[in-house]
Amino acid sequence: MGSIASGAAVYNIPIDSKEYLGAKVEYKRNFILDPSLEIELPEKGYGIVTASILLPNGSLMELGTFSGQDKIKISYSQLTKAMKLWGSYLKSAKLDSRAVSASLLLLGTLRDENNNVQYFIKAVPINVGEVLDKRSIQVKLPRGSSKILYTKNQIEEKLKSIELQKIKGNNISATTENWPPSFDYDQCYWKCDPWTGSCYQVCLVWKLEKTIVSKSNTIIPLVALQVTGDTSKINGITITTMYRQRTTQSLELIFSAAAAVQKGGSSSSTEAEIIGTSYSINTEDLTIPESHITIWGSEISNPSVIGAGIKGTVVLAKYRLYWWDGLVYQKLDDVAYVILGKPDEEDMSLQKFVEHGWPSQYGGIGERTMWFVHSYWEPTTHESQQGD
Repeated sequence: MGSIASGAAVYNIPIDSKEYLGAKVEYKRNFILDPSLEIELPEKGYGIVTASILLPNGSLMELGTFSGQDKIKISYSQLTKAMKLWGSYLKSAKLDSRAVSASLLLLGTLRDENNNVQYFIKAVPINVGEVLDKRSIQVKLPRGSSKILYTKNQIEEKLKSIELQKIKGNNISATTENWPPSFDYDQCYWKCDPWTGSCYQVCLVWKLEKTIVSKSNTIIPLVALQVTGDTSKINGITITTMYRQRTTQSLELIFSAAAAVQKGGSSSSTEAEIIGTSYSINTEDLTIPESHITIWGSEISNPSVIGAGIKGTVVLAKYRLYWWDGLVYQKLDDVAYVILGKPDEEDMSLQKFVEHGWPSQYGGIGERTMWFVHSYWEPTTHESQQGD
């Protein structure tokens, strides 16, 4: 047995390792063991993670909800199903499956050593070809990247108000692995009935509530400008993109993922950030042209949102936090909005857009982008000049 265990360890050999905004992704070759996908949590403690994968058409495929201590294993069979769809898509686009890494979206809650509830939202690119070749994958989320959602005292108060309801339809999908957790005091939270004395465990779980926008063949803004004032004085605005390879090796072009969390559903308690990588593509396998566009003053009115981007697919999804004991749930007010996107790999040329009106969540892609920025970010600098 000792030699077999030793051999298993020896034959799990790292073959590639990359880092994306602090998240480390390592691929390992398997000779004996079945392939696995393991997530190392950003803090020590008991965690629950809801995992989804971005599909080529812009939809999100849920892999399931998984739990564990310090580390969590995600269903590799579910991941493989998603990557087979990617493989077919890339083959039709005449692209090597190793050239593209699709976003693995992780929304998690974590009970830390001080009994506070922390949350984390991370998007990590997983290489399509490596999964199809059945490589084991280890993802190490950056230390300190989780944030406190509820303190120990706040959790104790919230536990008192739980009134769990029966699940209606498919609002909550069943957890596929490592659930329910073993019932000890290190995992989740105990809810006790003061009248009967009966107790059960409840956990905090993020679940996809709805996909607000999923649009293909649209423009992913690379730059968006809000124009107001006397637009008759504008002659023209030219925007140019240039992709330059800095080394003789292949270079990845990375698209970021963004998220905004509203604690208690209040926009006054919003935390917004770039959560990682939505999509990456190897430029060695693509022709990315230098291109430029001009928006003439005659095309612009007061106010307008203008800009330039590349064709692709964008998805805006809304997640919600639930109390859950594995059978029944209670909806909480905490919500998270996540934006993911991918380009049209066959056409990376610059496209312009001009949308008349103020930023709005109901307008065009530029207006919605600017609305999201205004809602969840504050400006860091103000600059002004005249005559140019």
